[in-house]
Amino acid sequence: MQRFAWCFVLSLLPGIACAAELLRCVAADGAVSYQDTPCDAGSRLTKTIAVPEARAEERVLRSKPAKTAKAKAPKSVRGGAKGPKADKRDRQRQTCAAARAEEQRVLDKLGLERTFEQLRALGDKVQAACKGL
Repeated sequence: MQRFAWCFVLSLLPGIACAAELLRCVAADGAVSYQDTPCDAGSRLTKTIAVPEARAEERVLRSKPAKTAKAKAPKSVRGGAKGPKADKRDRQRQTCAAARAEEQRVLDKLGLERTFEQLRALGDKVQAACKGL
């Protein structure tokens, strides 16, 4: 395959652009080739494909300024003690983690000898413990 044929294939992927004109040539035996040079003797040009330089999405992305990351101060520096909502959320996360650990322990114990009902019961327990996270 010619260099620009690869360029054409790569231009279909996001973020890769090649500015070129691609020629589709058909040989006398019916073999099709894509190339950036004129068709060989005995081949005929069947299609000219203009490969765009850049897609519209890429131009928009290039025109927007990059956001700079701001470093956050640790929670203790930002101020404020944990409120009751944060405490409740922490307890819920702990309960969820415990339910997932229990599920994994039971699955390891059962191995591949498990039924749909067992899996469903374990999944329901984890879903109830992790609801809202």
